[in-house]
Amino acid sequence: IQPIKDILKEQVGLEDALPYLGIILGALLISFLVWWLVKGRKRPKVDTAPVIPKLKAHELALQKLGVLEQEPWLSQGAFKKYQSELSYILREYFENRYGINALEATTFDLLKHLQNLDIPDWFNQLKDLLQKSDLVKFAKAEYPLDFHESAFNLVKSFVETTQEVPIPEETEEDTSTES
Repeated sequence: IQPIKDILKEQVGLEDALPYLGIILGALLISFLVWWLVKGRKRPKVDTAPVIPKLKAHELALQKLGVLEQEPWLSQGAFKKYQSELSYILREYFENRYGINALEATTFDLLKHLQNLDIPDWFNQLKDLLQKSDLVKFAKAEYPLDFHESAFNLVKSFVETTQEVPIPEETEEDTSTES
């Protein structure tokens, strides 16, 4: 029987450190990718679209009414499409001019909001128009051609008469003559 020999120490080589180096490099690579993705998303994007001046409510409505007038929907008998577009233009005008959430509101809710506005001369006509427009759109009601033309004229005259009139600002001459 031989005596127990001491443990031989082996020299540490590159092969022993490779698993640890792989883990460290992998963690660094993942950290760099996460940092790069986060930083890349925070870059300010340059808006190259031209700035279009916002139209006033009545200008936008009259422009859309002009486009609607050129559409051949009435001559083709597409009354539902015509009334849908006319109703949309009117509701969009209410939303832009009076701040009513008209595009999302039902006709019943919209009429409640309209009662609070200062348009007593127009209320009954608009109520009748919106209700008949709903009948055309949803219940397939059919009205004569002159109804659709008069509805268009009603909306156009309503927009023209209720448009915002800019209030002239007082100039220095006006204030000096009052004193």
